Amino acid sequence: MRSNHRSTSLVAAVVGAFILALIQPPTSFATTAIAKNNTLSISSGKLIIFASGFQTFTNPAAIYTTAVINGIPKNFFINNSGSFTSSRFTMKITLPANSNVSAFRRCNINVAFTGTNVCASGSSTTQSITPGSAVTYILPSTPNSFYSFQIVQNKTGVFSVSISASTSFITTAVTHS
Repeated sequence: MRSNHRSTSLVAAVVGAFILALIQPPTSFATTAIAKNNTLSISSGKLIIFASGFQTFTNPAAIYTTAVINGIPKNFFINNSGSFTSSRFTMKITLPANSNVSAFRRCNINVAFTGTNVCASGSSTTQSITPGSAVTYILPSTPNSFYSFQIVQNKTGVFSVSISASTSFITTAVTHS
């Protein structure tokens, strides 16, 4: 008699589970419906912003270092040869020991200096600088663009420019399908 009671209970449990399974919404369809309503855009590319002594899109993969002479303007470029637009970059300028900066300027995007404080078009903009410290410049840098900077300082020696840019500040991308 006991085995008959067990068989009845087992059959009732299986039938109950089958009925519950039939009335439950299928989970996989709910997941699919959610995925169909969302769009995920993915871009790949490179963020390449660097300093150089002349306008170029070939990254030397090194800190820009050059000689400077007391009181003579020194021009250099910040280039974007990557595929992303960045809203800012950080620049660290290291000058000869005990030097002071008397002028630090830049031209508009894609415009170079043609003389002391003279841009090929438009006017130059005075920039803030803290030699030896990283300073963030909020300047949009689009793919294949550059900024021309000019610095005048009071010591002869060597100065260097290092650039860093964060993917956090990518604003647009060039996409290819």
